[in-house]
Amino acid sequence: MSYTLKLSILNELIKMGKLNSVFGFDGNFTQEQLDSITSLQLTDCDSIDGISLLRNLQTLKIISSKLESFGSIGPINKIANFSEINKLINLKRLYIANDYNIRFLDISNLSNLETLKIFNAPNLSWIKGLSQLNLSEVVICDCSLSSIGNAKDYIINTSLAANNIIDINLASSLLQDKKLLTKKYDAGLTNIRFGEHVYANDEIYTINVYQMLEMHKIAMDIIRRLKLDGLSDLEKAFRIYVYAIGTLKYDTEGLNYRNNNDLDNISKDKREYFSRRMMIINSAFGAFTQRKVVCDGYVNMIKYLLSLCGISSKTVICQKENGQLHSALKIQIDGKWCYCDPEQDSYKKVRYFNLSKDEMEKLYTLSMKEQFDNGEMKEGTYGQYYKRLHR
Repeated sequence: MSYTLKLSILNELIKMGKLNSVFGFDGNFTQEQLDSITSLQLTDCDSIDGISLLRNLQTLKIISSKLESFGSIGPINKIANFSEINKLINLKRLYIANDYNIRFLDISNLSNLETLKIFNAPNLSWIKGLSQLNLSEVVICDCSLSSIGNAKDYIINTSLAANNIIDINLASSLLQDKKLLTKKYDAGLTNIRFGEHVYANDEIYTINVYQMLEMHKIAMDIIRRLKLDGLSDLEKAFRIYVYAIGTLKYDTEGLNYRNNNDLDNISKDKREYFSRRMMIINSAFGAFTQRKVVCDGYVNMIKYLLSLCGISSKTVICQKENGQLHSALKIQIDGKWCYCDPEQDSYKKVRYFNLSKDEMEKLYTLSMKEQFDNGEMKEGTYGQYYKRLHR
């Protein structure tokens, strides 16, 4: 068991009153102490090897600080192997947030799992066993997943889930059984909604089944019109990029409305209405259906079209000279990432497609996440944290 996992367990035992303090602790737990733990949160951990010794664990939260920031950051989990989670057979609730290391998650043995919430895990590409579990609450958003598993099984097994939000990138996988999905939705036997992370609001914007079908149909029509068959990934990405910047209009009116209204000083109903109205101009759904967007909207539309072509892409959070936050895009072509800034570009003279990281840094300050992705965390931030963790 790693030192950092032991420290998390130790703190939990102290909080529960099972231990008085860290002083006098010899580094070993009794099985009785381990069996007493039913809930654990990890925020500064480098390994979960040995976590299966917590035989009665029911709630596990693996929460890191967000890297989409500028400057110092808080604790970050540096867990490389998540496989032991699948041995926690009594686990009922699993939460994973802001984890940039997880790539694969196996939950196939967790038959008691009721709640699964995964948010901002951009490198997570596969969850084994997801469609086989009878989950009562699901939130999976801002990941790299492209398949839900068996669509029919997922729709049926989560029919009682009161909250069921999955990333829009999983829509193609679920729409393989469109007939069953719409039938269950019409009968009120599924609460599936499709979500996308709107960075401007740092919230999940959700749409229902029929809105997703509408958006997906528009997207597939665009893919067909662009005639992408036989093209390289770079050529496909360029055509999609040019289409987006040539079709979408920047919603200056909507942005000004958002910036000039104090939503905190209006009624709750109006605040929720205007908040959702402002979120739509940052969403892929708004881009496809209204064609009026701001930076997030450009990025999310392009990301969805690229996903239909099997091309990986990610949102890049950056900062303008005036301190205003901005969303750009990076696309993986032949194993390498290139940067793009669709909001600033013009289809008449494309200037911000296929930029290098150095070129992007001349335009904006990039968030800590870009340094993390490239293994370039600066001293005084994650660098010192990582050295301390692995000293």
